[in-house]
Amino acid sequence: MDELLDYLGSGKVTGSFTREIEKEVERVKKDDGYRKEYDVMLTIEEQAYAEGKAEGIVKGKAEDIAILAKYFQTTEGVSETEALEKAKLALQGSED
Repeated sequence: MDELLDYLGSGKVTGSFTREIEKEVERVKKDDGYRKEYDVMLTIEEQAYAEGKAEGIVKGKAEDIAILAKYFQTTEGVSETEALEKAKLALQGSED
C-alpha cells in the first residue's frame, strides 16, 4: 500500500507493483481510443465544474441579497419588497 501511495504522490516507480502500473499508464496514454475517451470525460467534468461554479455564484448572490435585505428591513424599517430592491441595487453597485 505504501508503494502505491508513494507512486500516486510522486509519480516515481519504487517497485514491481508500481512498475506494472506505470507500464499500463504509458500504454493507455499511447492508445487513441483511451485518449479520446479521456478527452470526452475531461470535457464533461469541465462542463460540470463550470455549471456548478455558475450555480454557486447565483446561490451566493441570492444569499447576499437576502442578508442585505434583512439588514435594510431592520435598520431602515422598509418593506420586504423595498429592502430586496435596495439590496439588489447595492450589490450591483459593488460589482462595478
